[in-house]
Amino acid sequence: MMLNLNTLSFNSTLTRPAPKAERETTLITCDPRFGMAPLDTLTLSSLTSSGKALQTRVQHWAQQFWASTLANDTLRCIEDLTPSRLRNLGDVHGVIFDLDDTLMPLLSGKFPSGIIESLQRIQRAGFKMGIVTNNIQPEYCRRARVQLAQAGLYLPFIQDARKPHPSGFEQMRERFGLSLDQIAVVGDGVLSDVRCANLLGMKSVRAMWFRQSTIGIACSYLQDALAMTFNGFRHFVSGQNRLAVIEPYEINMANLGHT
Repeated sequence: MMLNLNTLSFNSTLTRPAPKAERETTLITCDPRFGMAPLDTLTLSSLTSSGKALQTRVQHWAQQFWASTLANDTLRCIEDLTPSRLRNLGDVHGVIFDLDDTLMPLLSGKFPSGIIESLQRIQRAGFKMGIVTNNIQPEYCRRARVQLAQAGLYLPFIQDARKPHPSGFEQMRERFGLSLDQIAVVGDGVLSDVRCANLLGMKSVRAMWFRQSTIGIACSYLQDALAMTFNGFRHFVSGQNRLAVIEPYEINMANLGHT
């Protein structure tokens, strides 16, 4: 059987390469089910430029975020926590301390003697002091306040502060009666203490004496990230901005042995 090629015809549009202008054009359509308005025809060059703009924004955000996590000072040993070190930060008259891994090892329930001595020196120098902690255990926090009272340190105390939400720091500032830039925050948390203080305009001091090892530093970042997620969710659900400030109180010394 002979095949007559003259009787065959081909659709040249199926095999002809598209012109360059057409190849550089992409139609983007948006599914109306997602509530998105249809977009005009975009060229690949405009898409590239949009991608570069997004990359620039991400880089700018990352730089701002990193800058906000840098403390004004970093203390690596308890002996560095002195009134003169705090005065070097500027016009500071009040100090807000974190509790766990700042004033005492995590969940230890006991203040090292060096911490107590440092707090007493700061108190004698005339600084106002308070504690803002994410710890949610009432009895644990009560025992901490009792130990401080035994040493003559009667400090206002906010527990379950849901840091890095700033309400705990803001309420302690009101309690001090000072402006934001007159307060220093001392804590081990990069996100929950340092960054929160920086964003509020307070001075920030990172306490590293319980976080010397690489593992300890890594655990600090992980703990901070979990706290940010967990406390952010709790605050969103509760919608509560005001926290309970536990005022300093005189301890009945006769009952200290039963605490």
